[in-house]
Amino acid sequence: MCAQAAGVDDCQTVLRTVAAELAAKATLAIPAEPEVNEAGTIRGVFIDPDDELLEPSADEVAPKVYVSRILKLFDCSREVYIIAHVYVDRLLRKHPNYVVQACSVNEMLLASVVLALKWHEEVCEQYPDADYALFGGV
Repeated sequence: MCAQAAGVDDCQTVLRTVAAELAAKATLAIPAEPEVNEAGTIRGVFIDPDDELLEPSADEVAPKVYVSRILKLFDCSREVYIIAHVYVDRLLRKHPNYVVQACSVNEMLLASVVLALKWHEEVCEQYPDADYALFGGV
């Protein structure tokens, strides 16, 4: 993670790197098999958010650990993470002087993933917004 006193370029580099790492890990991950109940209805594999409440907030987690946390909890398609990476890259290319602080790297990554998810996934496949905030530690 970039230090509090680090320059804008260092934090932008960290943000770009973790967004690219998230997209790369998502493309390599094997999706979980869906569960079929007695009625023949297919359900996705869901994680109880109460299990994750003890984890620290977004600004207390290293970006590489935060990437793993998002992959574990968000349960969305690989394309969402690639779109989130594109959003981060376009933002930083269009506004090269955009100030990214060390404490906001994870929050910006979370915002890009949630934005990509809301744009790309079907509404019925999404968790409520409060769950994404809880999973993201904000």
